[in-house]
Amino acid sequence: MLKTAQFLWGWQVTAPQAVRQDQWQSLHDVYVRDRYRLGTREWLEGDNRVAFAQTLERMLDAVRLNYWKPDAATRRELAQAYAQAMRATGLREPNAGVQRFVQAELAPAPVSPRPQPAVTPVVVQAPAPAAASEPAPAPDGPRPVFGLKLEQTPADAPPPKADEAAVLRLWMALGAALLLAFGAAMQWRRGRAAA
Repeated sequence: MLKTAQFLWGWQVTAPQAVRQDQWQSLHDVYVRDRYRLGTREWLEGDNRVAFAQTLERMLDAVRLNYWKPDAATRRELAQAYAQAMRATGLREPNAGVQRFVQAELAPAPVSPRPQPAVTPVVVQAPAPAAASEPAPAPDGPRPVFGLKLEQTPADAPPPKADEAAVLRLWMALGAALLLAFGAAMQWRRGRAAA
């Protein structure tokens, strides 16, 4: 069951158009809400706690990074299930971003006992930063990818030069001839030694 969430996540981040919102919701409805009343959640919480915690972590990552936009009740339900699963399993390497996200989701909304007077915001313009070689990643958002860019090779790419292939074949033939000559010499020596 964990593989389902991992594969869905893999498709989500590599080909976002391949995964729909309802697919994440269906995963949640079946594993967390137990839509078909098969005891799926109880079974996962009992016999497969770590897999359940990791599945919830993948779903929360999809929410946190805005790939999946569920309603507030679903978000809270996911966060509560993850918090319970973490207490029960204690994952060795939990996702710190997901943990911060869950804490924010489960934090009580601030309650103000009386209305606060309106405050006019003061906008302070910071000096423009110097040009950096790499853009800074957005907090808890997708990070920019750096590295080599793969480019498609044109279908009409030139084949290797004929001269290079001919020279390679000649070297191979010379090597084979030398091996045969060495083997023949060894046989001749054995024949003379036996006589």
